[in-house]
Amino acid sequence: MYCYLWFVGHQVATYREVTNLFDLSKSNLFDIISNMSDFIGSLAPMFITWPTEEESLATKQHYIQKYNFPDVVECVDGTHIKIDRPKESPNSYYNRKDYFSLQLEIVCKHNLRIINMYSGYPGSVHDARVFRNSSVFKRVTETDINGHLLGDAAYPCLKQLITPCKDNEHLERVHRSFNQHPYKSRVSVKHTIRILKQRCLYHLRLRPGARRLQLIRSCCVLHNMVLQRDIVHLEPALEVHNNCQDGSCNNADFIDDIHFDEDGRDKRKNILQRFM
Repeated sequence: MYCYLWFVGHQVATYREVTNLFDLSKSNLFDIISNMSDFIGSLAPMFITWPTEEESLATKQHYIQKYNFPDVVECVDGTHIKIDRPKESPNSYYNRKDYFSLQLEIVCKHNLRIINMYSGYPGSVHDARVFRNSSVFKRVTETDINGHLLGDAAYPCLKQLITPCKDNEHLERVHRSFNQHPYKSRVSVKHTIRILKQRCLYHLRLRPGARRLQLIRSCCVLHNMVLQRDIVHLEPALEVHNNCQDGSCNNADFIDDIHFDEDGRDKRKNILQRFM
Protein backbone atom coordinates (compact mmCIF):
# COMPACT_ATOMS: atom_id res chain seq x y z
CA MET A 1 0.00 0.00 0.00
CA TYR A 2 2.83 2.41 0.88
CA CYS A 3 4.56 1.72 -2.44
CA TYR A 4 1.36 2.42 -4.35
CA LEU A 5 0.64 5.67 -2.48
CA TRP A 6 4.23 6.84 -2.90
CA PHE A 7 4.19 6.10 -6.61
CA VAL A 8 0.92 7.91 -7.36
CA GLY A 9 1.58 10.71 -4.88
CA HIS A 10 5.04 11.74 -6.10
CA GLN A 11 4.65 13.22 -9.54
CA VAL A 12 8.31 12.94 -10.57
CA ALA A 13 8.95 9.50 -9.08
CA THR A 14 10.33 7.01 -11.59
CA TYR A 15 10.19 3.23 -11.34
CA ARG A 16 13.89 3.17 -10.50
CA GLU A 17 13.54 5.73 -7.69
CA VAL A 18 10.64 3.87 -6.08
CA THR A 19 12.28 0.45 -6.39
CA ASN A 20 15.46 1.79 -4.77
CA LEU A 21 13.48 3.43 -1.98
CA PHE A 22 11.50 0.29 -1.11
CA ASP A 23 14.17 -2.24 -2.11
CA LEU A 24 12.01 -3.89 -4.77
CA SER A 25 12.51 -5.17 -8.29
CA LYS A 26 10.73 -3.39 -11.13
CA SER A 27 8.51 -6.42 -11.72
CA ASN A 28 7.50 -6.51 -8.05
CA LEU A 29 6.69 -2.80 -8.07
CA PHE A 30 4.63 -3.17 -11.24
CA ASP A 31 2.68 -6.04 -9.66
CA ILE A 32 2.04 -3.99 -6.51
CA ILE A 33 0.80 -0.96 -8.44
CA SER A 34 -1.34 -3.13 -10.72
CA ASN A 35 -2.90 -5.11 -7.86
CA MET A 36 -3.60 -2.02 -5.76
CA SER A 37 -5.07 -0.19 -8.76
CA ASP A 38 -7.33 -3.16 -9.49
CA PHE A 39 -8.47 -3.43 -5.88
CA ILE A 40 -9.13 0.27 -5.29
CA GLY A 41 -10.65 0.64 -8.76
CA SER A 42 -13.05 -2.21 -7.98
CA LEU A 43 -14.49 -0.01 -5.20
CA ALA A 44 -15.69 2.55 -7.75
CA PRO A 45 -19.35 1.40 -7.63
CA MET A 46 -19.33 2.23 -3.90
CA PHE A 47 -17.58 5.62 -4.07
CA ILE A 48 -18.27 7.01 -7.57
CA THR A 49 -22.04 7.10 -7.84
CA TRP A 50 -24.72 9.31 -9.33
CA PRO A 51 -26.39 11.60 -6.78
CA THR A 52 -29.73 10.86 -5.18
CA GLU A 53 -32.69 13.19 -5.69
CA GLU A 54 -31.96 14.74 -2.31
CA GLU A 55 -28.32 15.36 -3.24
CA SER A 56 -29.32 16.86 -6.60
CA LEU A 57 -31.72 19.21 -4.84
CA ALA A 58 -28.93 20.34 -2.50
CA THR A 59 -26.71 21.01 -5.53
CA LYS A 60 -29.44 23.04 -7.22
CA GLN A 61 -29.91 25.12 -4.09
CA HIS A 62 -26.17 25.75 -3.87
CA TYR A 63 -25.92 27.10 -7.43
CA ILE A 64 -29.06 29.22 -7.27
CA GLN A 65 -28.09 30.78 -3.95
CA LYS A 66 -24.41 31.38 -4.71
CA TYR A 67 -24.44 32.05 -8.46
CA ASN A 68 -28.10 32.72 -9.33
CA PHE A 69 -27.87 29.88 -11.84
CA PRO A 70 -30.94 27.61 -11.86
CA ASP A 71 -31.33 23.81 -12.10
CA VAL A 72 -27.63 22.86 -12.06
CA VAL A 73 -27.25 19.25 -10.93
CA GLU A 74 -23.61 18.62 -11.92
CA CYS A 75 -20.60 20.15 -13.67
CA VAL A 76 -18.52 18.47 -16.38
CA ASP A 77 -15.04 19.19 -17.64
CA GLY A 78 -12.16 17.46 -19.36
CA THR A 79 -8.49 17.49 -18.49
CA HIS A 80 -5.24 16.04 -19.80
CA ILE A 81 -3.26 13.47 -17.82
CA LYS A 82 0.39 13.80 -18.78
CA ILE A 83 2.10 10.59 -19.93
CA ASP A 84 5.49 9.64 -21.32
CA ARG A 85 5.83 9.50 -25.10
CA PRO A 86 4.05 6.34 -26.31
CA LYS A 87 5.89 4.01 -28.66
CA GLU A 88 2.78 3.42 -30.79
CA SER A 89 0.87 6.26 -32.51
CA PRO A 90 2.56 9.03 -30.49
CA ASN A 91 0.99 11.80 -32.60
CA SER A 92 -2.51 10.84 -31.50
CA TYR A 93 -1.50 11.42 -27.86
CA TYR A 94 0.10 14.80 -28.53
CA ASN A 95 -2.35 17.48 -27.38
CA ARG A 96 -2.80 21.15 -28.20
CA LYS A 97 -0.81 22.08 -25.08
CA ASP A 98 2.30 20.45 -26.58
CA TYR A 99 2.69 17.32 -24.46
CA PHE A 100 1.59 13.68 -24.56
CA SER A 101 -1.56 12.90 -22.60
CA LEU A 102 -4.70 10.88 -21.98
CA GLN A 103 -8.09 12.55 -21.82
CA LEU A 104 -10.01 12.40 -18.53
CA GLU A 105 -13.61 13.56 -18.27
CA ILE A 106 -14.82 14.44 -14.78
CA VAL A 107 -18.39 15.06 -13.61
CA CYS A 108 -18.69 16.33 -10.05
CA LYS A 109 -20.98 17.97 -7.52
CA HIS A 110 -20.55 21.33 -5.84
CA ASN A 111 -18.83 19.62 -2.88
CA LEU A 112 -16.04 18.29 -5.18
CA ARG A 113 -17.29 14.70 -5.07
CA ILE A 114 -16.69 12.90 -8.37
CA ILE A 115 -19.87 11.20 -9.56
CA ASN A 116 -18.60 9.99 -12.93
CA MET A 117 -15.25 9.67 -14.70
CA TYR A 118 -14.32 8.54 -18.19
CA SER A 119 -10.82 8.08 -19.53
CA GLY A 120 -8.87 6.38 -22.27
CA TYR A 121 -8.99 8.68 -25.30
CA PRO A 122 -5.67 10.07 -26.58
CA GLY A 123 -4.86 13.70 -25.84
CA SER A 124 -5.52 14.88 -29.40
CA VAL A 125 -9.22 13.97 -29.15
CA HIS A 126 -11.51 16.92 -28.43
CA ASP A 127 -13.57 17.14 -25.22
CA ALA A 128 -16.83 17.14 -27.19
CA ARG A 129 -16.00 13.82 -28.85
CA VAL A 130 -15.01 12.28 -25.52
CA PHE A 131 -18.31 13.47 -24.06
CA ARG A 132 -20.33 12.03 -26.93
CA ASN A 133 -18.84 8.58 -26.33
CA SER A 134 -19.10 8.65 -22.54
CA SER A 135 -21.85 7.16 -20.39
CA VAL A 136 -22.72 10.70 -19.25
CA PHE A 137 -23.93 11.66 -22.73
CA LYS A 138 -26.22 8.63 -22.85
CA ARG A 139 -27.51 9.32 -19.37
CA VAL A 140 -28.34 13.00 -19.89
CA THR A 141 -29.87 12.52 -23.35
CA GLU A 142 -31.89 9.36 -22.67
CA THR A 143 -33.10 9.94 -19.10
CA ASP A 144 -34.64 12.86 -17.24
CA ILE A 145 -31.99 14.26 -14.92
CA ASN A 146 -34.41 16.98 -13.72
CA GLY A 147 -31.94 19.75 -14.47
CA HIS A 148 -28.79 20.24 -16.49
CA LEU A 149 -25.03 20.03 -16.37
CA LEU A 150 -22.71 23.00 -16.76
CA GLY A 151 -19.89 22.76 -19.27
CA ASP A 152 -17.49 25.11 -21.01
CA ALA A 153 -17.42 26.13 -24.67
CA ALA A 154 -15.72 22.86 -25.63
CA TYR A 155 -19.08 21.13 -25.23
CA PRO A 156 -22.28 21.38 -27.30
CA CYS A 157 -25.20 23.34 -25.90
CA LEU A 158 -27.96 20.83 -25.18
CA LYS A 159 -31.13 20.91 -23.14
CA GLN A 160 -29.29 18.84 -20.54
CA LEU A 161 -25.94 20.67 -20.85
CA ILE A 162 -25.70 24.45 -20.70
CA THR A 163 -22.58 26.12 -22.07
CA PRO A 164 -21.44 29.75 -22.57
CA CYS A 165 -22.56 31.68 -25.63
CA LYS A 166 -20.03 31.38 -28.44
CA ASP A 167 -17.73 34.39 -28.45
CA ASN A 168 -17.62 35.79 -31.98
CA GLU A 169 -16.18 39.10 -30.69
CA HIS A 170 -19.58 40.75 -31.17
CA LEU A 171 -21.33 39.61 -27.99
CA GLU A 172 -23.69 42.04 -26.29
CA ARG A 173 -23.13 42.99 -22.65
CA VAL A 174 -25.81 40.60 -21.40
CA HIS A 175 -24.17 37.68 -23.20
CA ARG A 176 -20.76 38.56 -21.77
CA SER A 177 -22.30 38.76 -18.33
CA PHE A 178 -24.02 35.42 -18.83
CA ASN A 179 -20.76 33.79 -19.95
CA GLN A 180 -19.09 34.75 -16.69
CA HIS A 181 -21.71 32.91 -14.63
CA PRO A 182 -21.12 29.41 -16.05
CA TYR A 183 -17.38 30.01 -15.65
CA LYS A 184 -17.72 31.09 -12.02
CA SER A 185 -20.28 28.38 -11.32
CA ARG A 186 -17.93 25.69 -12.63
CA VAL A 187 -15.22 26.49 -10.09
CA SER A 188 -16.08 23.24 -8.28
CA VAL A 189 -15.07 20.98 -11.18
CA LYS A 190 -11.93 23.05 -11.80
CA HIS A 191 -10.98 22.74 -8.15
CA THR A 192 -11.71 19.01 -8.20
CA ILE A 193 -9.35 18.51 -11.14
CA ARG A 194 -6.64 20.61 -9.51
CA ILE A 195 -6.78 18.59 -6.30
CA LEU A 196 -6.90 15.29 -8.19
CA LYS A 197 -3.84 16.22 -10.24
CA GLN A 198 -1.92 17.52 -7.28
CA ARG A 199 -2.53 14.36 -5.31
CA CYS A 200 -1.85 11.70 -7.90
CA LEU A 201 -2.56 12.38 -11.57
CA TYR A 202 -0.24 15.15 -12.74
CA HIS A 203 2.10 12.82 -14.62
CA LEU A 204 1.19 9.18 -15.17
CA ARG A 205 4.24 6.91 -15.40
CA LEU A 206 2.79 3.54 -16.31
CA ARG A 207 3.03 1.23 -19.26
CA PRO A 208 0.25 1.62 -21.87
CA GLY A 209 -2.91 -0.43 -21.61
CA ALA A 210 -5.77 -1.17 -19.27
CA ARG A 211 -3.57 -0.89 -16.17
CA ARG A 212 -3.08 2.79 -16.84
CA LEU A 213 -6.82 3.39 -17.01
CA GLN A 214 -7.37 1.38 -13.85
CA LEU A 215 -4.80 3.53 -12.06
CA ILE A 216 -6.70 6.66 -13.10
CA ARG A 217 -9.93 5.13 -11.81
CA SER A 218 -8.31 4.17 -8.52
CA CYS A 219 -7.06 7.74 -8.00
CA CYS A 220 -10.60 9.05 -8.53
CA VAL A 221 -11.86 6.55 -5.94
CA LEU A 222 -9.17 7.68 -3.48
CA HIS A 223 -10.20 11.30 -4.06
CA ASN A 224 -13.78 10.51 -2.99
CA MET A 225 -12.59 8.40 -0.07
CA VAL A 226 -10.54 11.33 1.21
CA LEU A 227 -13.54 13.65 0.90
CA GLN A 228 -15.69 11.17 2.80
CA ARG A 229 -13.17 11.20 5.64
CA ASP A 230 -13.12 15.03 5.62
CA ILE A 231 -9.36 15.19 5.17
CA VAL A 232 -8.49 18.84 4.62
CA HIS A 233 -6.46 19.76 1.54
CA LEU A 234 -3.78 22.11 2.82
CA GLU A 235 -1.37 22.64 -0.08
CA PRO A 236 -2.02 25.18 -2.87
CA ALA A 237 -3.54 23.53 -5.91
CA LEU A 238 -1.79 23.20 -9.24
CA GLU A 239 -3.02 25.48 -11.99
CA VAL A 240 -5.10 23.76 -14.67
CA HIS A 241 -5.30 25.94 -17.76
CA ASN A 242 -8.36 25.84 -19.96
CA ASN A 243 -8.84 27.66 -23.25
CA CYS A 244 -12.62 27.35 -23.33
CA GLN A 245 -13.78 29.20 -20.26
CA ASP A 246 -15.40 32.33 -21.70
CA GLY A 247 -17.10 31.09 -24.83
CA SER A 248 -13.95 30.74 -26.91
CA CYS A 249 -12.29 27.41 -27.53
CA ASN A 250 -9.36 26.12 -29.55
CA ASN A 251 -10.34 23.51 -32.13
CA ALA A 252 -14.01 24.28 -31.53
CA ASP A 253 -14.88 22.86 -34.94
CA PHE A 254 -14.84 19.41 -33.32
CA ILE A 255 -18.11 20.36 -31.63
CA ASP A 256 -19.80 20.17 -35.02
CA ASP A 257 -19.96 16.38 -34.78
CA ILE A 258 -22.59 16.83 -32.03
CA HIS A 259 -25.22 19.18 -33.37
CA PHE A 260 -26.49 21.93 -31.11
CA ASP A 261 -30.17 21.29 -30.48
CA GLU A 262 -32.78 24.04 -30.49
CA ASP A 263 -34.07 23.00 -27.06
CA GLY A 264 -30.63 23.68 -25.63
CA ARG A 265 -30.40 27.11 -27.19
CA ASP A 266 -33.96 28.01 -26.11
CA LYS A 267 -33.21 26.92 -22.56
CA ARG A 268 -30.05 29.00 -22.51
CA LYS A 269 -32.00 32.02 -23.78
CA ASN A 270 -34.50 31.62 -20.94
CA ILE A 271 -31.74 31.46 -18.36
CA LEU A 272 -30.05 34.43 -19.98
CA GLN A 273 -33.07 36.58 -19.10
CA ARG A 274 -32.02 36.38 -15.44
CA PHE A 275 -28.91 38.43 -16.24
CA MET A 276 -30.54 41.25 -18.20
